[in-house]
Amino acid sequence: MDILPLVVLLFCMTEAQDRLTLSPINLNVVRGDEARFTCTVRNSPWNTMILKLNRDSVVVISKNEGVKDSLNSNVTAEKSNEDSWVLVLKNTKKEYEGQVTCEVLGVDSQTAFLFVQEKGNVVIQGESRLAYKDSLVWFQCRAAGWFPKPLVQWQVDGKKVKQNQHSESDSSFVEVVGGFFTVTTNLTLRAVKSSHVDCLASVSALPEPLKSSINLTVVAEVLQEVGNCTDLVILSACLGVLLLLLLVCIATVLCYRRRTQIKENLQEVIRFDQPGPEGNTVAGATGGMLNLGYSSEGTNEDDAVGNTGASRQSSYASFHHGEHAHVWSENNRMSDPAPQVPDVVDNSSMSPSSRSHTKQFQQQGSHTSSVRAITTV
Repeated sequence: MDILPLVVLLFCMTEAQDRLTLSPINLNVVRGDEARFTCTVRNSPWNTMILKLNRDSVVVISKNEGVKDSLNSNVTAEKSNEDSWVLVLKNTKKEYEGQVTCEVLGVDSQTAFLFVQEKGNVVIQGESRLAYKDSLVWFQCRAAGWFPKPLVQWQVDGKKVKQNQHSESDSSFVEVVGGFFTVTTNLTLRAVKSSHVDCLASVSALPEPLKSSINLTVVAEVLQEVGNCTDLVILSACLGVLLLLLLVCIATVLCYRRRTQIKENLQEVIRFDQPGPEGNTVAGATGGMLNLGYSSEGTNEDDAVGNTGASRQSSYASFHHGEHAHVWSENNRMSDPAPQVPDVVDNSSMSPSSRSHTKQFQQQGSHTSSVRAITTV
């Protein structure tokens, strides 16, 4: 007797649900995304459908005329088929969260629930890491501005990190600021090999979690990779050293030749300036000419000076052909106050003709009161 009323009630409820459905029953969306609910009438005639948001009517639909009233510009309805309409929330806001109701006049009503979630950000603190093999490396990930509390996970090379699997320890800290959650989680990873470390944060409404990535480079592997190129590096170094030695040798030879040429030029200049084997100077070796100019000291001596010109010419000719003559220097003549200084000639080395010319030159020179200087040009 008591079971029969319960069966009747269940039958009526099942029949009512078969006539009107609203799906999904629970919908989670991220703020700003689009939310869609579908209301369908089965096996029942109907004329008017009312869609409500938190018990406030937002859209009125006529089976024959379609959407009659849309009280919210951000909310509309799309026809799926003759007995099915879709409630569309274009830009979901936090105040939309709550009940969504589909009521068909004369048939039934169904209710679903909308949950609006907040998507924050996630970031791994710091830059990519460089560590020695088997050392411990500390990472920190911060997921801020989420609602509800996000799920934060670590991944190493695409695999989720389980407790005490790859890490020595990990910990999480949760704080709520302004109704939003911030989760900070730490990971201490042993540097076994170079890896790609990811931190993922998500809520149920996100189709894919947000991810922040960082690289861990193990120094031992870097050195090993460099070691594979040791032969090439050694060969390049040897070639570089040989090239450097070649350049040094070339520079040394050039410097030596340069210094040798300078030394030879210097010695040639010194030899050129020194007297020859017979005591002749450079002027004598090059055949310099004598300056026979003189200054007259009186009218009575003009003839005497003129007469000595020919004798001087012949004496100079003998001197230029290899005769040795010693002439007093200009300093001795200036320091000697004597008005007459004869030229001293070594007669032993002269020919008989040269001696006569020299004697005549000395005799004629004795009548003059000035000193004659022989100058080569």
